[in-house]
Amino acid sequence: MEFAFSEAPIRMRSLATSFSWASLALGYYLSGVMVSLVNSVTGSGKHHHPWLAGENLNHYRLDRFYWLMSVLSVLNLVNYVFWANRYNINQYQQTIKHHMNF
Repeated sequence: MEFAFSEAPIRMRSLATSFSWASLALGYYLSGVMVSLVNSVTGSGKHHHPWLAGENLNHYRLDRFYWLMSVLSVLNLVNYVFWANRYNINQYQQTIKHHMNF
């Protein structure tokens, strides 16, 4: 949120903050969708049990779900590094950084 607040123009800072909160809410919603999707995909078939369903989670495959989440996290890290390397600091921040070096 600090990044969005500091990089947005002054008149758009509240909008940037609200977008940050909205993206967080969307992430929470998508995590619920992810659990439902994993259960529907892994539970399809005659002899398959969903990874995350039932009253006793010890009988299901939480380890596979956490491996899936680990792979998705690594892909997210690669995506972040890709875009972070291409980011240019805004002109105001460059001016401040330049003056602090003297």
